[in-house]
Amino acid sequence: DSRAKIRVAVPPLEVQREIVGVLDLEAELEAELEAELEAELEARRRQYKHYRGLLLAEASDGATRVQLGALGRVVTGRTPRSSEPLAWGGDLDFVTPSDIKNGMRLIAGTNRRLSEVGAAAMAKVRIPAQSLLVTCIGADMGKTVINANDCVPNQQINAIIPEVSFNLGYMFHVLTEMRQRLRVQGEQGGGTAWAKTSKQVGD
Repeated sequence: DSRAKIRVAVPPLEVQREIVGVLDLEAELEAELEAELEAELEARRRQYKHYRGLLLAEASDGATRVQLGALGRVVTGRTPRSSEPLAWGGDLDFVTPSDIKNGMRLIAGTNRRLSEVGAAAMAKVRIPAQSLLVTCIGADMGKTVINANDCVPNQQINAIIPEVSFNLGYMFHVLTEMRQRLRVQGEQGGGTAWAKTSKQVGD
Protein backbone atom coordinates (compact mmCIF):
# COMPACT_ATOMS: atom_id res chain seq x y z
CA ASP A 1 0.00 0.00 0.00
CA SER A 2 1.55 3.28 -1.13
CA ARG A 3 -0.13 5.13 1.75
CA ALA A 4 1.99 3.17 4.23
CA LYS A 5 5.10 4.68 2.62
CA ILE A 6 4.11 8.31 3.29
CA ARG A 7 6.71 9.90 5.58
CA VAL A 8 5.88 12.36 8.39
CA ALA A 9 8.16 14.37 10.66
CA VAL A 10 8.15 13.20 14.31
CA PRO A 11 10.20 15.59 16.48
CA PRO A 12 10.87 14.91 20.18
CA LEU A 13 7.79 14.80 22.43
CA GLU A 14 8.79 18.08 24.12
CA VAL A 15 8.76 19.86 20.74
CA GLN A 16 5.45 18.23 19.81
CA ARG A 17 3.85 19.43 23.07
CA GLU A 18 5.19 22.96 22.57
CA ILE A 19 3.79 23.16 19.03
CA VAL A 20 0.40 21.81 20.14
CA GLY A 21 0.28 24.31 23.02
CA VAL A 22 0.98 27.29 20.76
CA LEU A 23 -1.49 26.23 18.08
CA ASP A 24 -4.25 25.36 20.57
CA LEU A 25 -3.83 28.78 22.21
CA GLU A 26 -4.11 30.50 18.84
CA ALA A 27 -7.23 28.48 18.04
CA GLU A 28 -8.82 29.47 21.36
CA LEU A 29 -8.01 33.16 20.79
CA GLU A 30 -9.48 32.97 17.30
CA ALA A 31 -12.67 31.37 18.63
CA GLU A 32 -13.00 34.05 21.32
CA LEU A 33 -12.43 36.84 18.79
CA GLU A 34 -14.98 35.31 16.41
CA ALA A 35 -17.55 35.14 19.22
CA GLU A 36 -16.90 38.79 20.15
CA LEU A 37 -17.21 39.93 16.55
CA GLU A 38 -20.43 37.95 16.07
CA ALA A 39 -21.88 39.49 19.25
CA GLU A 40 -20.95 42.98 18.06
CA LEU A 41 -22.40 42.30 14.62
CA GLU A 42 -25.65 41.05 16.14
CA ALA A 43 -25.83 44.18 18.32
CA ARG A 44 -25.35 46.36 15.24
CA ARG A 45 -28.10 44.44 13.42
CA ARG A 46 -30.50 45.09 16.29
CA GLN A 47 -29.50 48.75 16.39
CA TYR A 48 -29.98 49.09 12.63
CA LYS A 49 -33.42 47.48 12.79
CA HIS A 50 -34.40 49.74 15.71
CA TYR A 51 -33.40 52.95 13.93
CA ARG A 52 -34.95 51.79 10.66
CA GLY A 53 -38.26 51.32 12.46
CA LEU A 54 -38.01 54.75 14.08
CA LEU A 55 -37.14 56.54 10.84
CA LEU A 56 -39.89 54.87 8.86
CA ALA A 57 -42.45 55.49 11.62
CA GLU A 58 -41.55 59.18 11.68
CA ALA A 59 -41.71 59.38 7.88
CA SER A 60 -45.16 57.79 7.84
CA ASP A 61 -46.70 60.52 10.01
CA GLY A 62 -48.89 62.58 7.72
CA ALA A 63 -47.75 60.63 4.64
CA THR A 64 -50.13 59.49 1.92
CA ARG A 65 -51.29 55.89 2.31
CA VAL A 66 -51.47 53.78 -0.84
CA GLN A 67 -52.25 50.15 -1.52
CA LEU A 68 -49.25 48.05 -2.46
CA GLY A 69 -50.93 47.24 -5.74
CA ALA A 70 -51.12 50.96 -6.50
CA LEU A 71 -47.34 51.26 -6.64
CA GLY A 72 -47.19 49.45 -9.95
CA ARG A 73 -48.05 46.33 -11.90
CA VAL A 74 -48.00 43.18 -9.78
CA VAL A 75 -46.70 40.05 -11.49
CA THR A 76 -46.42 36.55 -10.03
CA GLY A 77 -43.52 34.58 -11.48
CA ARG A 78 -43.47 31.20 -13.17
CA THR A 79 -41.05 28.35 -13.79
CA PRO A 80 -40.39 26.80 -17.21
CA ARG A 81 -41.50 23.20 -17.53
CA SER A 82 -38.93 20.55 -16.68
CA SER A 83 -39.65 19.07 -20.10
CA GLU A 84 -38.04 22.15 -21.70
CA PRO A 85 -34.27 21.61 -21.21
CA LEU A 86 -33.48 24.23 -23.86
CA ALA A 87 -35.02 26.86 -21.57
CA TRP A 88 -31.96 26.91 -19.33
CA GLY A 89 -28.36 28.00 -19.53
CA GLY A 90 -28.46 31.52 -20.95
CA ASP A 91 -28.04 35.05 -19.58
CA LEU A 92 -31.44 35.95 -18.10
CA ASP A 93 -31.56 35.72 -14.29
CA PHE A 94 -34.09 33.23 -12.92
CA VAL A 95 -34.80 34.29 -9.34
CA THR A 96 -35.97 31.92 -6.61
CA PRO A 97 -36.33 32.60 -2.86
CA SER A 98 -33.06 30.75 -2.20
CA ASP A 99 -31.24 33.38 -4.30
CA ILE A 100 -32.48 36.12 -1.96
CA LYS A 101 -30.34 36.15 1.17
CA ASN A 102 -31.37 37.84 4.41
CA GLY A 103 -30.07 41.41 4.44
CA MET A 104 -29.67 41.50 0.64
CA ARG A 105 -30.87 44.69 -1.02
CA LEU A 106 -29.82 44.19 -4.65
CA ILE A 107 -29.78 40.88 -6.48
CA ALA A 108 -27.36 40.91 -9.40
CA GLY A 109 -26.92 37.20 -10.09
CA THR A 110 -28.74 33.91 -9.61
CA ASN A 111 -27.93 30.23 -9.40
CA ARG A 112 -29.82 29.49 -12.61
CA ARG A 113 -30.42 31.46 -15.80
CA LEU A 114 -32.76 31.19 -18.73
CA SER A 115 -31.77 30.87 -22.36
CA GLU A 116 -33.38 32.83 -25.21
CA VAL A 117 -35.84 29.95 -25.55
CA GLY A 118 -36.72 30.14 -21.85
CA ALA A 119 -36.93 33.93 -21.94
CA ALA A 120 -39.34 33.79 -24.88
CA ALA A 121 -41.54 31.23 -23.09
CA MET A 122 -41.62 33.41 -19.95
CA ALA A 123 -42.03 36.76 -21.74
CA LYS A 124 -45.25 37.60 -19.85
CA VAL A 125 -43.49 37.37 -16.49
CA ARG A 126 -40.20 38.98 -17.48
CA ILE A 127 -39.48 41.67 -14.90
CA PRO A 128 -37.52 44.78 -15.88
CA ALA A 129 -34.52 45.83 -13.81
CA GLN A 130 -35.17 48.11 -10.83
CA SER A 131 -38.37 46.44 -9.73
CA LEU A 132 -39.29 45.06 -6.31
CA LEU A 133 -39.32 41.29 -5.77
CA VAL A 134 -41.10 39.93 -2.69
CA THR A 135 -41.24 36.25 -1.75
CA CYS A 136 -44.87 35.24 -1.25
CA ILE A 137 -44.87 31.53 -0.40
CA GLY A 138 -43.15 29.29 2.14
CA ALA A 139 -40.81 29.86 5.07
CA ASP A 140 -38.99 32.66 3.24
CA MET A 141 -42.19 34.65 2.67
CA GLY A 142 -41.83 38.41 2.90
CA LYS A 143 -38.19 38.82 1.84
CA THR A 144 -37.80 41.86 -0.41
CA VAL A 145 -35.07 42.65 -2.91
CA ILE A 146 -34.44 44.93 -5.89
CA ASN A 147 -33.40 43.23 -9.12
CA ALA A 148 -30.35 44.77 -10.79
CA ASN A 149 -31.05 43.05 -14.10
CA ASP A 150 -34.07 41.96 -16.09
CA CYS A 151 -35.21 38.65 -14.64
CA VAL A 152 -37.89 36.01 -14.44
CA PRO A 153 -38.95 35.11 -10.87
CA ASN A 154 -40.46 31.77 -10.01
CA GLN A 155 -44.01 31.30 -8.74
CA GLN A 156 -42.94 31.90 -5.13
CA ILE A 157 -42.19 35.54 -5.87
CA ASN A 158 -44.41 38.54 -6.56
CA ALA A 159 -42.86 41.45 -8.43
CA ILE A 160 -43.97 45.07 -8.30
CA ILE A 161 -43.00 46.87 -11.51
CA PRO A 162 -43.10 50.59 -10.59
CA GLU A 163 -45.66 52.67 -12.46
CA VAL A 164 -45.77 55.68 -10.14
CA SER A 165 -43.00 57.88 -8.78
CA PHE A 166 -41.34 56.66 -5.57
CA ASN A 167 -37.83 56.01 -4.32
CA LEU A 168 -37.09 52.34 -4.86
CA GLY A 169 -34.62 52.16 -1.97
CA TYR A 170 -37.13 53.72 0.41
CA MET A 171 -39.84 51.24 -0.58
CA PHE A 172 -37.35 48.38 -0.15
CA HIS A 173 -36.83 49.47 3.46
CA VAL A 174 -40.57 49.90 4.03
CA LEU A 175 -41.37 46.39 2.78
CA THR A 176 -38.42 44.90 4.66
CA GLU A 177 -39.72 46.48 7.85
CA MET A 178 -43.18 45.09 7.05
CA ARG A 179 -41.93 41.53 6.49
CA GLN A 180 -43.84 39.96 9.37
CA ARG A 181 -47.05 41.70 8.35
CA LEU A 182 -46.57 40.56 4.75
CA ARG A 183 -46.07 36.99 5.97
CA VAL A 184 -49.30 37.08 7.96
CA GLN A 185 -51.20 38.66 5.06
CA GLY A 186 -49.78 36.08 2.64
CA GLU A 187 -50.69 33.16 4.89
CA GLN A 188 -54.24 34.46 5.27
CA GLY A 189 -54.58 35.10 1.53
CA GLY A 190 -53.13 31.86 0.27
CA GLY A 191 -49.62 33.19 -0.28
CA THR A 192 -50.04 35.45 -3.31
CA ALA A 193 -52.90 37.75 -2.42
CA TRP A 194 -51.10 40.32 -0.27
CA ALA A 195 -50.33 42.81 -3.05
CA LYS A 196 -53.96 42.87 -4.16
CA THR A 197 -55.50 43.49 -0.76
CA SER A 198 -56.48 46.73 0.94
CA LYS A 199 -53.37 46.66 3.12
CA GLN A 200 -51.68 50.01 2.76
CA VAL A 201 -48.04 50.97 2.93
CA GLY A 202 -47.38 52.79 6.18
CA ASP A 203 -50.40 51.54 8.12
